[in-house]
Amino acid sequence: MLAITRSAAKTSLLTTNGATHTLLDDGYLRDQVGALFPQGLDRALKLVGTTTLRDTLACLKPGGLGCMTGILSES
Repeated sequence: MLAITRSAAKTSLLTTNGATHTLLDDGYLRDQVGALFPQGLDRALKLVGTTTLRDTLACLKPGGLGCMTGILSES
């Protein structure tokens, strides 16, 4: 399981709780994810925010499934 966070302090917590890979979100996930998963992701669960949704969806392989649940703003 790949977990992505914007806080470097949370990466060890994510690994402790089952993430096999953790990435620090720099706004350009596609390159980071592509280095680990060249074919793209099968599935992506986006928990909050619409500002990074396009970047998350760009990480999916063709036919991959993306799900967004939650919005913190009115955007």
